[in-house]
Amino acid sequence: AVNFAKIGFKLLIVALISALALLFTSCGKPGSPVGELSQSSPASTEKGGTALTEKAPDFIKSQLRGMWFSYYEIGDMYKSKQGFAAAFDEALDKCQQYGINNIYVHARSHCDAYYKSALFPWSAYLTDTQGLAPDIDPLQIMIDKAHSRGIKLHAWINPYRVSLISTDLALLADSNPAKIWLTDDDTANDTWVVEWEGGLYLNPAEVAVQQLVA
Repeated sequence: AVNFAKIGFKLLIVALISALALLFTSCGKPGSPVGELSQSSPASTEKGGTALTEKAPDFIKSQLRGMWFSYYEIGDMYKSKQGFAAAFDEALDKCQQYGINNIYVHARSHCDAYYKSALFPWSAYLTDTQGLAPDIDPLQIMIDKAHSRGIKLHAWINPYRVSLISTDLALLADSNPAKIWLTDDDTANDTWVVEWEGGLYLNPAEVAVQQLVA
């Protein structure tokens, strides 16, 4: 008797092998999207640091390729031996190498600022003391350098976080809105800041908070 189950299984295996062979063959063709992508990979860029986007096909150039710079990276670059501007230039070299065309940088991370602000104090992640001004404007430097390379920059904020692991108001600058609300004589605004799991946060339910962060 003919075993149709075995025949069907063998035909399925042959079909899968044929499909895989066709796929691998198309990957090497310059005209295929997969082939174009592989030819434009970071490994194929010239030794001079040519940006990926200069050689990439149009469908890759139009993609949004992003990189995030958190308060950790910004603080480390500010404190680096080579200086903030040089460290950020080095980071942008890497961004261009991998075809990054958009960067997202922390402008406000803890009810503070990485630029000169009339509403929020300077970040402690720059000078180790919240409210103590650095000798540069980090955000402005990042904007100028990114735009000079044709990279779009987006300001990234954490609108409500004041402190992640502490409720000690002594660590906040006197100009910090949260500290002002919690230490002034107006008890009505004490609810504008809330404690949560050992940290402090602005209360998003309050209109005054909404107006501040917006």
